Amino acid sequence: MLMNLGTLVTIAQSGARNLVLFVIQNECYEITGHQAVPGAKQIDYVLLARGSGIKRTYFFDDVQEYSKAFPQLLDGDGPILAAVRVQAGSERPLHRSQSEAARYLRPSLAESAHSLQKVLSSPCDTALKTF
Repeated sequence: MLMNLGTLVTIAQSGARNLVLFVIQNECYEITGHQAVPGAKQIDYVLLARGSGIKRTYFFDDVQEYSKAFPQLLDGDGPILAAVRVQAGSERPLHRSQSEAARYLRPSLAESAHSLQKVLSSPCDTALKTF
């Protein structure tokens, strides 16, 4: 969420009444190698969401409070933001190699970026055939 704060304004302005956005706060970028999120202990996503125009916001750092309030999260109009503080997991970073079962994880990030750039700079009929 920290890397895409502008999405909060977009969500608020969209008027999406059926949207619940969960921000899982584990203080690290887990899938890229557990790098620390800058200022993770000071970030108040509820305050950022309210300042962006999202009126229904919740913060949880206790599993029992979260469980009790969960039905309310799904009741009524959104958009809604629920920030949930959790402990960091132990997931390893995504591994990209030809041995990956998921085809989209086989090319490196650089190869994927170059392919996307090529498609975006191609005429529409060529791009559609490639995609």
